Amino acid sequence: LQDMRVIIENVDVLTRFITSDGEDDEYGIEKIVIKSVKSAQEKLHIITIMLEKENNFNPQSPHILNSPKRYKSFLDFQNFLGSQIQKDILDTASLKRASLFRLRTYLGLISAYQFIHIPLLLLEIRNNTCKIDNSIIQDAFQQYQLAQKLQKILLEAFDEKIAEYFSKHSESFSKSEQQQITSQGRHYLKRITSINKEQSTIQAIQANLEKCK
Repeated sequence: LQDMRVIIENVDVLTRFITSDGEDDEYGIEKIVIKSVKSAQEKLHIITIMLEKENNFNPQSPHILNSPKRYKSFLDFQNFLGSQIQKDILDTASLKRASLFRLRTYLGLISAYQFIHIPLLLLEIRNNTCKIDNSIIQDAFQQYQLAQKLQKILLEAFDEKIAEYFSKHSESFSKSEQQQITSQGRHYLKRITSINKEQSTIQAIQANLEKCK
């Protein structure tokens, strides 16, 4: 997680120096950022696979919450992401200043990491509800709600910024090309911030909490 934090911090800095169309990218920053984002996504994929395999091997044993060191590592990373999200996405002025490129890379990246451990954490809570401190459960619920909010904010910001971009470059793209690019961009953001399927897990946890009383 420390390696991924460094990548995020680097991408944060680099994407402040490039516009949506890359016209000022004389130093090849765009290529460096894209390479960094791909590296982060690969690391993310590896962590996800490892945790899923552990859970499939023994679903009744918490693999994040049962390890104080691992849970602290996730919690520290979560707090770091929370501060980045607060200043760069939830701050309206900061989000408005962000270029389309920054939104698709850096903002998409920190949102994707915000979501990654939530499904696994909720699954552990569902399988061990009565054994887990209620404060941890409520915190997981809050993270889930934030994830839903972030997806909505990012999609709305993307729609606004892509419309501005096409209004400046209307002669370079046909209507069908604009629609296709917009659709692909929205699909990408939805895919990396997909969290809605966890609603059934939330409901199962809430039902378990009633039984724990």
